[in-house]
Amino acid sequence: MSNEKKHVYGIDLGTTYSAIAFINEYGKADIIKNSEGNAITASVVYFENASNIIVGETAKEAGRQSKDDAARVVDFVKRQMSNKDYSFEAFGKEYSPVEISSMILKRIVNDAKETAGHDVKDVVITYPAYFGELERTRTRQAGELIGLNVIEILDEPVAAALNYGLEKPDIKGHNIIVYDLGGGTFDVTVIRIGNDPNKDEVTVVCTEGDHQLGGKDWDNRISQYYLDKFEEQTGFDIRSSDPEEIHETIYNLRIIAEKNKKTLTSRESVGQKVAYGGNEAKIELTRRQFDEMTEDLLDRTLILTDKLLETAKEKGVT
Repeated sequence: MSNEKKHVYGIDLGTTYSAIAFINEYGKADIIKNSEGNAITASVVYFENASNIIVGETAKEAGRQSKDDAARVVDFVKRQMSNKDYSFEAFGKEYSPVEISSMILKRIVNDAKETAGHDVKDVVITYPAYFGELERTRTRQAGELIGLNVIEILDEPVAAALNYGLEKPDIKGHNIIVYDLGGGTFDVTVIRIGNDPNKDEVTVVCTEGDHQLGGKDWDNRISQYYLDKFEEQTGFDIRSSDPEEIHETIYNLRIIAEKNKKTLTSRESVGQKVAYGGNEAKIELTRRQFDEMTEDLLDRTLILTDKLLETAKEKGVT
């Protein structure tokens, strides 16, 4: 007998990371780990050559190897789902956001098969609340391109509210706010949860968001801080060099910035060496400095949240 498991799977096709899960026999959501043993897979694609396309953490790290490799790495493609003119060229072929997204989905689906015996066919894919009809259609097409039966394209805040409602049945009949600051996008949504104890009903009351605001912008602030400090200590501005020559260095700083941002969650400071052109700088970044340099980004989310609450109030929801 086959050990393949038949379920409807939920896929979070994220801007920076993606994941797949299913509801287990106990009614709980189980995330299926990828072939590297991680619960999430980097939404990054690397075209090593014309016949070998790599997705995930290895693709992310490939950009650090050389400027040629970095030029064949594509990430944050979710931000391009509404851009009809966007394409990524590699080895003489152009790839649309739909095709690149399908590669990420294929990696997730294949890993679920190889690591846990899940034959993934029927799926629900989540999308940001701000996505319009074009982005939703293209997300569905990405799944269908690799043979998935996309049952539903579901709002991320609705998915979050459903899970929250399953875990806390006492919130029936309440209104909740879903604040979703992702790696590349931000949205905040007011959700009404139905009071029928036998049903999981959620309704989107209103939503606000910025699809060009996310964790990447926090990372960029750290990168810029390192570049500023490098110039301050060495007298050389890396940014004044040929963009082609510094591509690898800038890409490396992006990866380092993300890691150091995570480190500052548990530590009060982190040290970093930055080297370029025979010069080296030793830089310290404290959590307080990080909070101060990104305060305006956080404020942008709070302004949108306040606007959302005003809209909800006008609709009679408090």
